[in-house]
Amino acid sequence: MTAILLAGVKKRYPPREPGLPPQDLLTSVDLEVKRGEFMAIEGQSGSGKSTLLHLLGGLDRDFEGEAKVLGCDLRALSDPELAALRHTQIGFIFQSFNLLPALTALENVLLPDSRRGRNRPRSRAASGSGWRSPARW
Repeated sequence: MTAILLAGVKKRYPPREPGLPPQDLLTSVDLEVKRGEFMAIEGQSGSGKSTLLHLLGGLDRDFEGEAKVLGCDLRALSDPELAALRHTQIGFIFQSFNLLPALTALENVLLPDSRRGRNRPRSRAASGSGWRSPARW
């Protein structure tokens, strides 16, 4: 099964200053990653790595081309559907981590489940029942 499919993806940013041309960061990106494959993205600062990851996570839907994750067209999903896909299938580790200092790392990871009516993250972490394989999308 294809986990990630990009076809002809282009991302353009508006000019930073009046009179300058727009910035084309991603130009005609084609990529296919099968489920279970490991892939690394590397490049110079400003080369589009974070832009590509934001696009794949559905955080940025303003692009040209086709982007699918687990067969789901990212631009066709509603906001709640996209949030559910991110919650169950996509993991983010931001450069600044964005962790709550009063919680452990495991409690921070479990925190989104508390918004879905599941047990509190601290009690789930303490009980050792925190990790569960996500349901198939």
